[in-house]
Amino acid sequence: LGKQFQEQDKKLKELSMQSYRQLPDEEIEINIAELKTLALESPDYYKIAQVYFFIGYNQEKLTNYGGAYKSFQEAIKLKPAMGFFLPISRMDTVFEKWWMQKISTTAWGTAGILLLVIALSFYMSRPWNCI
Repeated sequence: LGKQFQEQDKKLKELSMQSYRQLPDEEIEINIAELKTLALESPDYYKIAQVYFFIGYNQEKLTNYGGAYKSFQEAIKLKPAMGFFLPISRMDTVFEKWWMQKISTTAWGTAGILLLVIALSFYMSRPWNCI
């Protein structure tokens, strides 16, 4: 397998090393795109679970928690024992952050709508016109 997937091994090693570095968001997005290309071009690659792990890891760095969670799930689905050599336990933290992000967005949206309804109700009642 090492000879058959030598090019993919080299690319994965390069991209995984870059994943652990502090990079600008644009470079992280390029790494994600390259990892996704690697996954699509070589679906029978024997380290495909690691590819999905690093996709999730990079998405987490971009605060794309939903995408990161899905990538971590795919990695575990492909290799359930992955937690023995990669920190897949990040998935729980990512899941919590994803839901907190959703809850925060929903709460701010609801607060905005309520504020708008209150402002419109106040304007429609026109208390300044009462005699």
